[in-house]
Amino acid sequence: MYNGVPQTLYLDYVTNLTYEERLQALNLPSLYYRRARGDAIEVYKYLNDIYSVKKSPLSVAANTVTRGHSLKIIKESFCKNVRGNFFTNRVCNLWNALPESTVTAENLNIFKTRFDKHMAKYRYVQVPLQDIMSALPESRF
Repeated sequence: MYNGVPQTLYLDYVTNLTYEERLQALNLPSLYYRRARGDAIEVYKYLNDIYSVKKSPLSVAANTVTRGHSLKIIKESFCKNVRGNFFTNRVCNLWNALPESTVTAENLNIFKTRFDKHMAKYRYVQVPLQDIMSALPESRF
């Protein structure tokens, strides 16, 4: 943004379109999608030891036999709403909704490609993806 005006408005051929239509015309993902993608990439890095930390801030579920993938992370309980916005709680629903083939990708670039393919229908959504993922029925995970 420049002076409170989205930069996409400075392009003559998209000035009469809505924000979502401008994003599609310019093939740009929404801010919510970019944030969710960045969060998912960070989770991948933590779980695959790309970051050299002594203890990962994420807890992987020990038993995921019934549904989902093998790297489901545990969402910690919290009393204050502020804690719900912490990275470790914010990413749980999104990460746990991804398919096995995506979360067990061989390297980061393959993960990014598979994430983009799996989440393509949410590319231009103007709602936080964490809210969408938490609203999905558990059987979809």
